[in-house]
Amino acid sequence: MPEDTINGIAGRGSIKDDKQEQINKGYRDAVTIEAGEETSLNTIEFKYASFFNRVKRDVSSNWFPLKIIRKNDPTGKKYFFKNRKTILFVVLDKDGYIVFVSIFKSSDVDFLDKEGLDAFKRSVQFPNPPKGLIKNDKIEFYFGLEIYV
Repeated sequence: MPEDTINGIAGRGSIKDDKQEQINKGYRDAVTIEAGEETSLNTIEFKYASFFNRVKRDVSSNWFPLKIIRKNDPTGKKYFFKNRKTILFVVLDKDGYIVFVSIFKSSDVDFLDKEGLDAFKRSVQFPNPPKGLIKNDKIEFYFGLEIYV
């Protein structure tokens, strides 16, 4: 398990010693939210979670990295001695059709990056995008595809 993982949940940063006992009890115990009349989360990820979950599900159903890995690196020792992540930059039109997709950050494995692009393109459309995501008749976002070893 990576050093920056607590109870299977990856994260960054450091944890103060006074929280260590809570963390040992479980991650959920370490997170405390003050009680109040209203708790609101206003991040894009949360506000439009159902749309991005659909995007994730659709792309995942069209992404076949294991087949390509077995073909290009059957032992996994050449490229997959460490985790790999491809980050794509995606532009959709207001109807959810793909206008543009490119590699924003490479995994440093060309065939894996290409499979990520192809998986996105095979998805073709993500219907009914939320109106709040549309700016100048388009939707722009980054999308990550990861392989953990």
